[in-house]
Amino acid sequence: MRRIVLLALALVLLVGVGTGSADPVTIVSLTQHVVTDASLVLPVQHTHDEQQGSGNIVASSMLSSAGASASSLATLISGVSSDGRVFSGTATASASTQGTALVTARANGFSAFVVGFALTAPQQFTFEGDFTGNGQGSVWQAILFASPATPNTRMLFSFLGLDTRSIMESGILPAGQYAFDAEAGANLGGIGTLSESKTNTFTFSLSNAPSPSPTPEPATLLMLGTGLGGVLIRRFKTS
Repeated sequence: MRRIVLLALALVLLVGVGTGSADPVTIVSLTQHVVTDASLVLPVQHTHDEQQGSGNIVASSMLSSAGASASSLATLISGVSSDGRVFSGTATASASTQGTALVTARANGFSAFVVGFALTAPQQFTFEGDFTGNGQGSVWQAILFASPATPNTRMLFSFLGLDTRSIMESGILPAGQYAFDAEAGANLGGIGTLSESKTNTFTFSLSNAPSPSPTPEPATLLMLGTGLGGVLIRRFKTS
């Protein structure tokens, strides 16, 4: 499934970015993708579902045979605000299997939201994520890339895990190209009854960075110093 994310990141470079817009934030690419698989072995059976789109997308797969079963579900409810400054959504993935001594069951689900964006001026970013998870097969994650799909690609933050927690991160992004990736995955299989689920609820927002305080020019500093000196001299003479 990583090739889906890498392809989405590559679109950041393939799509042209306009420079004439007054808005410093431009959405370059947007990928919303869910995938599920279910498999039974001996005899081999497999089913696959894959969906892309916007708003609310769902993929599901299910198989059962000879007392064994495998099922998976992946959902993504996500969107981008009309001004292109807020990316939010909930990605979920779950899987359950019932394997026997004769039939091995396997299931996996994957949900991903990847947005590429370009900045022509510094922006303040705020990320908030609420994650839940059980099972050990796969992870939830949220990553912010700078200069995606280039030799200079680097991660500005990377959160991933199997547990349940809330995370907040903020900072200033200089002008440049970026990609934000939010995922949830579930992957398991074997003999016996197994289940796993992951949920990734995220909000990533951009706002104009505060302007730095202007540094006084040397002439201004000289005038300020001269004025203060005059005040001190007058006070000295009148005391």
